[in-house]
Amino acid sequence: MKRLVMGCLLAALSLQAQAGPKSIFLQLNQPFVEADMRAWLQKACDLKDAGDPNQLTNLVIQQATHSDGTLRAAALNVAEPYFRCFGSVFFGVAHRSNEEWKDWPRPPDKDKTNDNPGTMYDAGIKDASFRADGIRVAKLAADNITARFPNLPFHWYVSYESNLNYMTDAAIRGAYKEYLSQVTAYLYAVKPRSILWSPAFWTPYDTLSAAQRESLTAAVAEVLASSPRLNRLDFQDFIGQASTVTCVSPTNCLPWQPVRYKIDYRNTLGYYALMRDAQARAGNTVVNLMVNMEMFITQRDAAGNEVGFTTGDPPELALREQKYRENGIPIGACWEIRYWYFSNYGVPAVTWTYPAPQ
Repeated sequence: MKRLVMGCLLAALSLQAQAGPKSIFLQLNQPFVEADMRAWLQKACDLKDAGDPNQLTNLVIQQATHSDGTLRAAALNVAEPYFRCFGSVFFGVAHRSNEEWKDWPRPPDKDKTNDNPGTMYDAGIKDASFRADGIRVAKLAADNITARFPNLPFHWYVSYESNLNYMTDAAIRGAYKEYLSQVTAYLYAVKPRSILWSPAFWTPYDTLSAAQRESLTAAVAEVLASSPRLNRLDFQDFIGQASTVTCVSPTNCLPWQPVRYKIDYRNTLGYYALMRDAQARAGNTVVNLMVNMEMFITQRDAAGNEVGFTTGDPPELALREQKYRENGIPIGACWEIRYWYFSNYGVPAVTWTYPAPQ
């Protein structure tokens, strides 16, 4: 998944989007500004110290290491004093980026021409050398994290994501089974704690036929059953990634312009039911199934090309969360802390439109 942070964020209004406790991601695989990170984390501490019902439950650190397995030491040093403000901390282990997959050496001549096909979630995971390297760096990251925090009772996060709709492809499914089973077994052996994963569904649920839904359920269940140490899954609702706010010019891309959404909370309702079915078929090895509520919107230019992410609209986020709670969908770790902070403490509302009911 492309993680690009863009846009001008202005502290103009204080519209509260939060409506209850949730966990939060902290992204480290982008350049960070220490003062900003401290402000976001300090707000979480303030809520906890005040006993606020909207306090954040857990902190999930995305990519605690670089893609070679070495620690993101400077950012971790900044974040560490704030760990006390969360019930649990999850550390994400390394994986290669999609850009690295594009430049992966290919047989027979090992040429690097930056033109490998597909993404790291389909062609990449099927490549045996890319997959083996991913397992290797994840293990190295686990060793480095454990050495850095020997006395912290932390948990694990598998940072390498997935488009779960791909799992109906037998080759992709088999590759993920190999990757997840080896990585999660190693993580548990190094430190026997909970292991979280946050994949996505890229295809709108309503476009799937009954037969396709059954095939997908069986495929996801097979993957989950192959990795019994993977016991927590917060799947992305994908609403932020499927949204569009159009920039009026490359230098004027502000977050309060009209927003359009290709999917809404109803898409999550369908996939949550599918995941509950897959969870049961897999033997209930996943004991915590929740949704990762994306707290951003996607900025695009006039041609529809992605420019970056900016903060989600507080009223839309509040309605989405309300619908999840009304329908019994537990909200887990949400992406990401900067968007949580600005949507609650400083971004004005935008005009937004959900798709018409089908």
